[in-house]
Amino acid sequence: MTGAVGFAGLDAGGVGLALRAAAHRPVRFVADDETDAAALTAAGATPVTTVDELAATCEVLVLGPPLLAGPRDLVDDAVMGSWRDIVVLDRSRCTPRSAVEAAAILAGRGVTLVDVALPGHLDHRGDDGELPVVVSGADAAGTTTAHKTLGLPGVRVIPAGGAGAARALDLLVTGLGVSTYLATLEVISMGLKFGLGTEVMADVVNKGSGRNTTSRTVLPALVAGEPVRTRSVGETRRAVDRFLGVAAESCVPTPAIAVAGSALRAAEQRLGAHAALDEIVAVRADSADADTRPQGSPAPEQRPASVGFIGLGAMGAALAERLLLTRPVTVFDVRPDAVGALERAGATVAASAADLARDSDVVMICVPTSQIVRSVLFGPDGIADSLRPGAVVIDHTTGDPAETVDLGARLAERGTALVDAPVSGGTRGAKAGTLAVICGGPEDEFARLRPVLAAISPNIVHCGRTGAGHAAKLVQNAIAACNRYLTLEAIAVACRAGADLGTIREAVVAGDAWNGGAERILDALPHDRPTTDFQIGLMVKDLRLAVQLGLGTGVPMPLTGLVQAQFQACVDEHGYTANLDVIARSVESSAGLRFRDYSTRPSPEPGQDRNDS
Repeated sequence: MTGAVGFAGLDAGGVGLALRAAAHRPVRFVADDETDAAALTAAGATPVTTVDELAATCEVLVLGPPLLAGPRDLVDDAVMGSWRDIVVLDRSRCTPRSAVEAAAILAGRGVTLVDVALPGHLDHRGDDGELPVVVSGADAAGTTTAHKTLGLPGVRVIPAGGAGAARALDLLVTGLGVSTYLATLEVISMGLKFGLGTEVMADVVNKGSGRNTTSRTVLPALVAGEPVRTRSVGETRRAVDRFLGVAAESCVPTPAIAVAGSALRAAEQRLGAHAALDEIVAVRADSADADTRPQGSPAPEQRPASVGFIGLGAMGAALAERLLLTRPVTVFDVRPDAVGALERAGATVAASAADLARDSDVVMICVPTSQIVRSVLFGPDGIADSLRPGAVVIDHTTGDPAETVDLGARLAERGTALVDAPVSGGTRGAKAGTLAVICGGPEDEFARLRPVLAAISPNIVHCGRTGAGHAAKLVQNAIAACNRYLTLEAIAVACRAGADLGTIREAVVAGDAWNGGAERILDALPHDRPTTDFQIGLMVKDLRLAVQLGLGTGVPMPLTGLVQAQFQACVDEHGYTANLDVIARSVESSAGLRFRDYSTRPSPEPGQDRNDS
């Protein structure tokens, strides 16, 4: 393509596209911002005065949201300006239905409308990497022209199907990205009130399934005191409202994203529509008592500690097996059948938990709840009175920080230290030695135990005082659960609005909606494959503890609480031990669809009855 391309309505993403285009073909533009105009002129683009002048001299127009509130503005401009025989790439932030209607009207006037969206790149020009661009339209020749126009070095074109599909994906990325942003900051605020540092929480979350764009980019910026979101609260709220409108049209319930929309509305009333998005939550990026310096290699053990391990469920058995690679381990479980495999792997089986405690310098416990840990230590057959002088207890349970603090105090009275060290990464990570070990406890005891913990994994984070490890693990799991549920809600809406799972995956991975869970979910949904071996009942327990910790520290957690309620409904229906993936079946049931039906074929047009699949 050699004809000129015209750009108007230039936000940051539009400037990024125009700069890339100017390096390869004639570009004309209308820009109100002097800095943008200077950058484009320096790149060889030609400024003009009006959009009508662009329409008269260019084969293709790229029109952005500052110029257009929606396609209706475009229809009016095209009619008033008597545009003819031109392809318009429309980046206005509208609904899929509006895009479909405008395309039909303009086609009768010789104007081909193609939807173009820059998912997750509304705040910057994409100078630091590839700029993803989603393209869709009803006219094959028009979409071909769009591909030729935008097929530039540094631009990845994502084809999305018929008219309105790009709009649906743009709204998905905005709705999901903003919702995970708010959910993450909600949970991080709770961690800060408990005494965790922002930097250490980012480290923990990024080592686990809670990782997302916010944890990777926003939290480090908060630590550095840098602005992170230049979009205004009002603009963001309007985008989320459009997403919720599409969800309502498609009859897809989105209770969690609706809560995020309410939070934006409240923030807009409090801060004003023009406030920057990062003003919503005043997150203090202090370090608390967390040590986030690189830990390096553990100091060699002066004398290898004798290790006992109590609790040989799926995770406990995997941790014990990992330890056996480097040292003798004594094991105990109340279920005789649980110790057989460990005994065959070389472990010594203790006759009782008390016997194990008498023979161990370090006693590791991995059981489902803190209440069971309390019973192991102080119950009728508890080991507290059998522990060696100077022994250390390591609690690998994902537990209640308040319980952990109390248990630590009771053990300290007996001269025994408690280090909470929940792990993140699943049984596969335990067997491979790639887990994150998230620790809380006295600094000197942590240093003494690092060689033992390093036998499990080198990825060790010390989060602070006793209970801090459990609090940080709750932060990680709560964010992961919110990521999962919000992703499923957004996917359901996008499917109903005309997108398929493959295109959704490309848009999500490329933009601000990215999270670690989304990639696994979108890879698994077309085939109904499991994404985890985690029990949904355990996740409900973790969400309950996180919300309780929020209440105890005075941090409202409406998004996390809503996700907890949705997961609890799944437990009520499917049982405590059901796989966490049943939450996808719940979202499918509410939306009246099966995700695997949207793996490749086009989905129904926006507004089509949801029970037709």
